[in-house]
Amino acid sequence: AMISTVDRGEDPRAGSRPVTSLQKQPFLKGWILNLRTTQQFIKDGLLLTATMLILRTAGVFFSARLSILAGSAVMGLYTQIMSVYSFAVTAASAGVNLGALRLTSECYGSGREDEIRTGVRQCMSYCLKVGIAISLIFFTVSPFLGGVLLGDTRTIASLRALSVALPFIAVSNAFHGYFNGVNRIYKSAA
Repeated sequence: AMISTVDRGEDPRAGSRPVTSLQKQPFLKGWILNLRTTQQFIKDGLLLTATMLILRTAGVFFSARLSILAGSAVMGLYTQIMSVYSFAVTAASAGVNLGALRLTSECYGSGREDEIRTGVRQCMSYCLKVGIAISLIFFTVSPFLGGVLLGDTRTIASLRALSVALPFIAVSNAFHGYFNGVNRIYKSAA
């Protein structure tokens, strides 16, 4: 009597290769893939955490050194300026990282890699437009922010100087989303 490849525990599509126990139980196959994904997620998370800790530590040392060199009055101005500036950074780059991440990961995951370039170009265009608009608004309202809101006219020049960086920060957030979307976390951490 002839025994079929299925009866012998072999995959008929694979020629004479035997079916592994993983292929017989598809629920384990998904579990192992999830384990690999989880391990990669943990590695990426640890890399980003380490990068952020290094950057925050450098920021603490910078602030401490600046406080020693410049004094408490300058640190007060620095803190005021950075609080307003962080709001402007949020306005210039709000949602850009997540939008680029989602667009890139959808195209990458569905095998439409040719569309990634178009999507990233659209994200960059959006970032430049919004970043320049927020930069111009921030530059224009700097006298109000410094003189009225912060109550110190010495902050106006610093706010205007910082407004130039807003378009670049928005574009860098789009790149960050792109690198996360194509699973190159190490490049966005660098």
